[in-house]
Amino acid sequence: MSGVQKEMSKVAAQMPKLSKHAHHLTTEPYLTTAAREAQYMWPFLVGFAVTGAIFFNIALGLTDEDIRKSKFSNPNQKH
Repeated sequence: MSGVQKEMSKVAAQMPKLSKHAHHLTTEPYLTTAAREAQYMWPFLVGFAVTGAIFFNIALGLTDEDIRKSKFSNPNQKH
């Protein structure tokens, strides 16, 4: 066997033994999966939270008078 084949057999020996049809994520605990994916997803989650907070604050700051004066909510009416 070549050196590469020996290394591959070592790696294969360390991998968990799964059935022929099981995917590795189906046998992994949910918290383990969530912790691993959180390392990659945190920028998306932070960006989503910041954007949501900005939209929420803007929506709360609108008054009925602002809506009546808006050319976007009344496109065919003169102000």
